[in-house]
Amino acid sequence: MHRGRAGEKREDLESERFGKIVVGTGRVRWKRDQAYYARDSWRGRWELDGGVMAQQASQFLDLLQWFMGPVERLQCQNATRLMKIEVEDTAAALFRFESGGLGVFEATTATLPTDLEASLSILGGNAVHRIEHWQFDL
Repeated sequence: MHRGRAGEKREDLESERFGKIVVGTGRVRWKRDQAYYARDSWRGRWELDGGVMAQQASQFLDLLQWFMGPVERLQCQNATRLMKIEVEDTAAALFRFESGGLGVFEATTATLPTDLEASLSILGGNAVHRIEHWQFDL
């Protein structure tokens, strides 16, 4: 396990310690029930809040781009599947980064009855014969 500051990890990527980065994947699968949105009048509204991508998943999207680099092309679909709100509770995105790497990202707040996952995976190299795991101390 490699531990240290985030800046060290960026240096590892830029020096191609992990080889050429191939794909980055992010997942945010959280629970926000109707009571959560009803708690305050601004929640779940376009004008004052934003959906799952702007609110709950934005930090994970930032991290994906931080690791993968600038975005060249983006395709995204979103939907409001379970909650009675103006904004999306579910979204999926496909990225092509300027480096040539690809990205897949999914986010939902419609995971019931509980939060399931928030993860980010970056894969690179010529062959997957070793897994590097970074653990950030908060």
